[in-house]
Amino acid sequence: MIASSMDSRRQFDALIGGLLDVAIVRLTPAMVAEHPMGLRHRLMRLEPFWLVGRPGGRVAESASLRERSIEVFSDPLGSALFNAHGAYLRALEAHAGMSFRWLGNPGTFDQCLPHVRRATDAAYLLEFESYALRYQRLGLPIHRAAELQPVYPWSIVWREGPNPSAVNDFLEVAAEQAEERRWLSPDAAAPLWQPSSG
Repeated sequence: MIASSMDSRRQFDALIGGLLDVAIVRLTPAMVAEHPMGLRHRLMRLEPFWLVGRPGGRVAESASLRERSIEVFSDPLGSALFNAHGAYLRALEAHAGMSFRWLGNPGTFDQCLPHVRRATDAAYLLEFESYALRYQRLGLPIHRAAELQPVYPWSIVWREGPNPSAVNDFLEVAAEQAEERRWLSPDAAAPLWQPSSG
């Protein structure tokens, strides 16, 4: 099963059901409470969010969250597709006292890109660093949020007990990459933020 097309909840459920050996998810307190035994996990990355501007937009290191409307590629609360990513964004929206424009989740980067390229208004897209850097390589300006630096907590989760050597090797490489790339201490000009729970 290919985990890259699965959100955190689906990966977690697939791990519990024995369909995945390892999941890389936003591990929520609810997930831990549902399965307090039989799993091991460790925080792997605090991935910063960036503001992605429109084609031809100004280039600057930072921009205010309040300067323009903020769009998010996620499904809103109440949607059948609302997930851990949506819950994170809903908490950020409440913390910042803002209302995001929820665009739904079109899927992969290649499916998100046409929306950003076609947009004619002056909104910013709030996006994971891994996607934001891809937008930047294609000529779109990206900015750090001036007020705070949202970071998304990615955890690696696996089952307790003896694992195949391939799983152990994967976990070892993941830990090495996290340290080498400084994924747990991202650069930021503003205070780091993530939800306290949920």
